[in-house]
Amino acid sequence: MFTIISIVLALAFAKVLDLAYLAWDIIFVTITWPLIIPPFWKGASRKGVWASIIIGLVSYTLTNNLGVPGADEGGLIWNIFQVPVFFSAGISLIVFIVGSLVFPPGEAELAAHAVETNADLDEVHSAEDLKAA
Repeated sequence: MFTIISIVLALAFAKVLDLAYLAWDIIFVTITWPLIIPPFWKGASRKGVWASIIIGLVSYTLTNNLGVPGADEGGLIWNIFQVPVFFSAGISLIVFIVGSLVFPPGEAELAAHAVETNADLDEVHSAEDLKAA
């Protein structure tokens, strides 16, 4: 299976750099917000994360093939959002926030967030230190 995928990719992309850019764009669109926001926002939920990943990937695939909707002229910010990767990352952020608000985090997610934000757990101790205590 991997051989067939490799052959298709090798034939479909004339330049390896184009394939590397595509891989980076997909990684950026799908996991940027799920990695950055949850440690700082207690309201981030698992369903919001997965909705962000899926909708971001679908949005990137569509805009990369069909183009970004809207006018082509505007200011700097508008021109940045005419690039499929930044447009899709914006859509992914909106879906992440709305998905987390519509489907709030459960008890396990809140407990994990409490562990992440507990300053007492920031200290790293060796096994000898733990035995002495």
